[in-house]
Amino acid sequence: MDRKTYEHILASDGRRIANRAAFASLREKGEQAELDAFYSMYGSEDDLPEHERVRAGNPRNCFDPTGWHSFYVNEQWAAVARSLCPDRDWAKELAESTPEQGCYLVALFHDQKALDAATDETMDWLRSLRPTDIVALFVLLHRRWPDVASENLQHGEKEIASMFLGITK
Repeated sequence: MDRKTYEHILASDGRRIANRAAFASLREKGEQAELDAFYSMYGSEDDLPEHERVRAGNPRNCFDPTGWHSFYVNEQWAAVARSLCPDRDWAKELAESTPEQGCYLVALFHDQKALDAATDETMDWLRSLRPTDIVALFVLLHRRWPDVASENLQHGEKEIASMFLGITK
């Protein structure tokens, strides 16, 4: 893609669309592009100057091939999480997080090694969570209730199921 084409797309559609077009043109030329460059095109529009934001009304602006930013918004488990924890909108926080942050949170719920390797700051944050926060995060990340009777328990699921039972009593 030449500079003139990029600047035209930037002026008409915003930086995110221009970056996506530039990224796509690398593949057409057979050049290798880093995955980090791809994901950097999907940050918050609020991080960009006003004149570089996506223009309203362009259907290409909705491009989200992984569905990351729409995954937690307005669906049944988000409503369940809000009912468990009405003072904190975990669905919104997860939707606004990066895929890397989401994957790290999932690892903390699933993998004792990730938990053992967590920084002191992360552990302090985890200890600060109330049982309602933990259950709300579990249902958002797993799309189901914690099940103490399941044979295939995820790491920590038995404790989370006990927390859930304590909340519902």
